[in-house]
Amino acid sequence: MASWRLREPGCPACAARREAETNALAWFFLENYRERATLRALTNSCYCVRHLAALLARPEPKLSVTFEYLVREEIRLVRRFRDELRRKRWAPLRRSKAGERRLPRHARPADEPCRCPLCESGATAATVAIEEVLSLLEAEEGRAAYAASDGLCGPHAWVALRDAPAESAGWLAADVERRLQSIGAELSRYFAYQRGEDQAYVDSDAWVRATRLVWGESAGSERELSRDAATAPVTT
Repeated sequence: MASWRLREPGCPACAARREAETNALAWFFLENYRERATLRALTNSCYCVRHLAALLARPEPKLSVTFEYLVREEIRLVRRFRDELRRKRWAPLRRSKAGERRLPRHARPADEPCRCPLCESGATAATVAIEEVLSLLEAEEGRAAYAASDGLCGPHAWVALRDAPAESAGWLAADVERRLQSIGAELSRYFAYQRGEDQAYVDSDAWVRATRLVWGESAGSERELSRDAATAPVTT
């Protein structure tokens, strides 16, 4: 990773993830919504709640092409399921019980996880970004640039700590602890504020900034993602 990403605010892996998801959604709106390969892939995957909301936030009648195909596939699955029920009705010893019935392979019940293609694109980009961060940490210049940046959010830092060489892992762990200690000292001011000893804390956003070191950064609102997808440059 060029060190330019460290000069941007926020977690570089989260930024790479958001960029990949935005570009993937832009491509879907532009071209992939009707591509045979994409349509086939969507028969055994689906967008997560966040990305589905981004999709619905933008009125796109042309997605009728996408869902005409997917509805036909769902009809085929339901008919296959009904045929299976009929066959078992005539074979009592093989009759399936409620809650134990096998569903068609591409069925997507709500209580089973389903991979989201946009999340997968984002996860791949985040993994690459983490690898590039670890490459930078092999040199003192890269470590200095990283220390001066916002660094990885907590969840992505743990991935980096898991995958880093021993020396880099030790340096990164110390950096993560430094960041946590710093934000922890800010958060402790809240108790002085409760006692009326630190009124300036009322304007602090320490707890907001602490979320990135514990839970990671959000990908932005669904509407922002949809808006970005509409304006993102599509490159080949």
